Amino acid sequence: MLSKKRLIISRIANKGRCFRCYATKSDVGTIEIPFSNGTTIKFETGKYARFADAACVAELGNTAILSTVVSKAKQSSATFLPLVVDYRQKAAAAGRIPTNFLRRELGPTEREILTSRLIDRSLRPLFPSDYYFDTQIVCNMLAVDSTNPPETVAINAASAALALSDVPWNGPVGAVRVGQIDNEVIINPTRKDLKDSVLNLVVAATSRNLVVMMEGSAQDILQQDLLKAIKLGTKEAQHIVKGIEKLQKLHGKTKREYESPPGLPQEIVDGVSILSSMKIREILSDYTHDKMSRDNAISDLRQTVLNQLRETEADVTQLQDCFNANLKRIFRDMIFEQEIRCDGRHLDELRPISCQVSLYSPLHGSAVFQRGQTQVLCTVAFDSPDAALKMDTLTMLTSGIKEKSFFLHYEFPSYATGEVGRSSAPGRREAGHGALAERGLLALVPHLPYTVRLTAEVSLYSPLHGSAVFQRGQTQVLCTVAFDSPDAALKMDTLTMLTSGIKEKSFFLHYEFPSYATGEVGRSSAPGRREAGHGALAERGLLALVPHLPYTVRLTAEVLESNGSSSMASVCGGSLALMDAGVALTAPAAGVAIGLVSRPDDTGHVADYRILTDLLGIEDYMGDMDFKIAGSKKGITALQADIKISGLPLKIVMESIQKACDAKSKIIDIMNKCIDKPREGHKENMPVIEEMEVEVHKRAKLLGMGGANLKKLYVETGVQVTPIDDIKYNVFAPSQAAMDEARSRISAWLNTEKTPELEFGAIYKARVVEVKDIGVLVTLYSGMTPALVHNLQLDHRKIQHPSVLGLEVGSEIQVKYFGRDPVSGQVRLSRKVLTSPPPGIVKKLDKS
Repeated sequence: MLSKKRLIISRIANKGRCFRCYATKSDVGTIEIPFSNGTTIKFETGKYARFADAACVAELGNTAILSTVVSKAKQSSATFLPLVVDYRQKAAAAGRIPTNFLRRELGPTEREILTSRLIDRSLRPLFPSDYYFDTQIVCNMLAVDSTNPPETVAINAASAALALSDVPWNGPVGAVRVGQIDNEVIINPTRKDLKDSVLNLVVAATSRNLVVMMEGSAQDILQQDLLKAIKLGTKEAQHIVKGIEKLQKLHGKTKREYESPPGLPQEIVDGVSILSSMKIREILSDYTHDKMSRDNAISDLRQTVLNQLRETEADVTQLQDCFNANLKRIFRDMIFEQEIRCDGRHLDELRPISCQVSLYSPLHGSAVFQRGQTQVLCTVAFDSPDAALKMDTLTMLTSGIKEKSFFLHYEFPSYATGEVGRSSAPGRREAGHGALAERGLLALVPHLPYTVRLTAEVSLYSPLHGSAVFQRGQTQVLCTVAFDSPDAALKMDTLTMLTSGIKEKSFFLHYEFPSYATGEVGRSSAPGRREAGHGALAERGLLALVPHLPYTVRLTAEVLESNGSSSMASVCGGSLALMDAGVALTAPAAGVAIGLVSRPDDTGHVADYRILTDLLGIEDYMGDMDFKIAGSKKGITALQADIKISGLPLKIVMESIQKACDAKSKIIDIMNKCIDKPREGHKENMPVIEEMEVEVHKRAKLLGMGGANLKKLYVETGVQVTPIDDIKYNVFAPSQAAMDEARSRISAWLNTEKTPELEFGAIYKARVVEVKDIGVLVTLYSGMTPALVHNLQLDHRKIQHPSVLGLEVGSEIQVKYFGRDPVSGQVRLSRKVLTSPPPGIVKKLDKS
């Protein structure tokens, strides 16, 4: 079977004789599974990230999640399943750019942590109990629409990936979201539906209608309604399970054989039981023990047993595991035998509970809740609406929540269990427990007025502004383009500005290299030096070909598979993605890596050599050079040479560049078969930038009180309005629809009052509405904002107060209109020009 497939042998680091085979023949499989409500979820495998043990893309509507599974072949030293689940949201999936200073994804957000836990809890129970191999599941958001939440899509993608892999797992599972509107259960409700739903429940179940995970929130719904929802959700999940099973039969791998951890000899097991069983029963039957004393007693007994059996051949860890297994068995047996817990309570008996409120007067609210030996201190703080927890753009799109004016933060310090620990930022446990508690209260809290990611494909997912997959051999890169407003440009810090002369970047490329790209288990973390360097090289390869654009452009290059020269593949994929986004590149770009194998003479100089075009990973490792060159057919835009010998003759350098340019042209020819010119027209979700002019005197109507109008416009439509000069404004909208809505709103603000057109130089009758020391305030028509006629414009004579002219409130005077002040927008009026100057004021310049 393997002989029909292309293989690559990968040498594992520091394991000179250990090799791993990767089957890389394309085996693409797709299946679509309909739901009872008419929607369809699609699974696709064999296309992306093939160095992983398995990978699958799940799509619901225009929301797509790529899930990968990698599990080490060598058993870890742990006595538990070292499973890591990482769910990552990408701003590019929504056609946006992250709003942080670096304009790229940083550490996991709370939402990513919660979703990772959701996936973990849905999958972990189905792993064999003796499977102790490092396993990592990575769920990457490829695209997200404004309709379908991504959480259940991620669970199903991970379930399919595990089922397709050779990792031992007793799945699959299917997950659905259940809502309830007007007493009707809704399967996979949209975000709009969830606004009206009294239930938001995620259910994960296996093929035998067994629920493995549930999580949700509700607005105080009845028990029977919840049970109905769970039943229907479990039933609906069976469609997904059957579909994944069908996909697994067609495209899945045979589950790997693995050795269970060696057990202890039976005589040692019996010895542990004899030495500990009776004393364990005594400890568990002593109802005077509390948590600490009971734990100490068991710990002392464990150490005693280990000391007595230390002379045996058994490993200490094995002895501890044997003791713990015996403890667990006895603990469970005693509950079955006596129906009494270790603290003396019956099965349905509560622990003692006590409460206290109003602990400290400066606190808006405070309470201590104690149940047995569990104690929680809670405080409440009210603040202004501006203190609401603002959601980032992607969270707003995926959750439909713009801000939270009620939130609960959970803390679990080490001293709560009598342990020594490091004070640090809240982790996954805190985030999960806090979110659960928050949901439990949220429905009961009233509204308050305060804050309590050679073959190439383009246009992969419609929500993306531009997208492409570029594959060269076994190196595969997914590139996405996001346009955003000029305000999203990457701002440089002061030192960078001084040293580089660059104040900001409106085009930047971010390179990502996840561990599954080489079939390894790794930690998802912030980008390191390698990512930064490769990204900068690829960015330089494209920058010279990108025209000036009115937007900020972020290009993301995510390596899905890597067997050499992923940075140059990023240039190729980036060029395709930009053209898919409609960017009129000066010319298509491509990149290639050139290698060298040489033989030295007696002096160490190169005597013979071979130049290698388009390096493989092993060639890079074994060779003498990694020379990366990028550019168009016409020229070169970037290069980087990693030379591992003492130096290269110019002959080799020139020959390498020539070979790179030849290869580059061939690659561009292949790329042009996919897309040879920028996309004509705009996608529906393309950002729009327009300029508008607002007369100075109408500026206040546009801004609103304290800029309230523009703030509300941004929150509700995503449209940003920024001033260019006194009358010109830049309007950025994430889509044409948003621009149309913004235009309508702005027009309504500016045209709320129809004012007569005043003619320059015309004479009007004005009514005095207020007399001031410096002049009078007058109106020309009803509803007009009073305009000031200064004392200097009332009469040719210099006056100290308008009253000397007999002017008072209600007086009518004639004034001449001279337009508006170009800076302030105020009306300019004069009475003086309509009156004749006194004879004494007239001066003659002629002597005659």
